[in-house]
Amino acid sequence: MIVPVGNAMGVNGVLSVSRAIGDINYKEYLISDPEISTIQISPQDQYLILSTDGLFKSFSKQQVSDKVILMRKQGMTYGEISNKITQ
Repeated sequence: MIVPVGNAMGVNGVLSVSRAIGDINYKEYLISDPEISTIQISPQDQYLILSTDGLFKSFSKQQVSDKVILMRKQGMTYGEISNKITQ
């Protein structure tokens, strides 16, 4: 059973959903088929942001994009941005 655990959801209140996908004990509660999107990239695209749903529980896609663009303009490296945005 998926239940709230703080600000997240947990399988039986124990294991976060994303971590439970490969756990055989929780197989009856989860579908491990990934959500896949296909998009055409163009020269106007500046960044490709890959993340788990955890980041997007806190920020919208637009907020993440705006933060990345601002931090790059401030001279931060991609590693610094990754560390900062996931804190």
